[in-house]
This record gives sequence, structure tokens and C-alpha cells, in this order.
Amino acid sequence: MTVSIVLDVLVAGLLIATIVYAAVLDRRIRQLRSTRAELETMVVGFNTATARAESAIGDLRMGTEAGSRELKPLMANARQIADDLAFLVERGNELADRLEVGVGAARAVAPKGPAPAKPTARPLAQPIRPKMVRSEADAPERPARFERDVTDAEHALLKALRSVR
Repeated sequence: MTVSIVLDVLVAGLLIATIVYAAVLDRRIRQLRSTRAELETMVVGFNTATARAESAIGDLRMGTEAGSRELKPLMANARQIADDLAFLVERGNELADRLEVGVGAARAVAPKGPAPAKPTARPLAQPIRPKMVRSEADAPERPARFERDVTDAEHALLKALRSVR
């Protein structure tokens, strides 16, 4: 065999391999081109969904800012009322402690004998329902009967409550 035949067979084998490889590449390029339309459709859909999501995030941000602006004064008012209630509870506990000490002292001094009859409470014409009032100017006129019917401890509690306003 001559060298030229061996080289021709080698070149022919390489050409056959190149043709097979070109055919495989051609098939893959055709598949890529056929799926390109689907890929473009997916990209357009993705862009549309992204734009909608950005718009929804903007709307959500505006809504939360508006809600936050509306809640801030309500939260401040709630904190103030909570502080007022805590103060009133503290004052009420102090008055209860003083009353307890006073009752204990009165029992220690009181003679041991028959128990006095319990005083009966006189029913009011209308039940008293306390209202939260921000200033004395907004406070309704209280009848004189209301002031006369309270005990000293109740009077002290009412005076403390008025001083808080």
C-alpha cells in the first residue's frame, strides 16, 4: 500500500466524521429554532408578569404607607389611654390599700357587740355610666345629688380622677 492510499482513506474517514457531525449539528440547530418561538413567548409572558408584580408592589407600598399614617395617631392615642388607665389602676390600688388599713383599724377599735345593720343602698333613678371626657369644658353638668350620695373614699377617688384630666 502506498502512502497516498492511506492518506486518502484517512481524509475520507475524516470527511465522513465531519459530515456526520454536521448532520447532528444541523438537527440541533433546527430544534433550537423551533423552540425559539416558544422561548420568545415565555420571555414576553415573564416580562408581563414582572411588570404586573412591580405595579402590585407599588400599590402595596402606597397602601401600607397610608395605613401606617392612619394608625400612628390611633396608636399614640391608645398609648395615652393605656398610660391613663395604668395611672388610674395604681391610684385605685392605693385607695383600696388605704381603705383596707382604715377598715382594719376601725375593726380593732370597734366594740365587740352585735353587728350593726347594713345600710341599704338607695337605687339611683338612672345608672351612672362614666364617659371618657378629654377636658372639663366637655364634661356634662353633674347634678348636686350625685355629689351628696358619695362616700369620702369615693369623693377622694373622683377628685383624683378629675385631677388626672
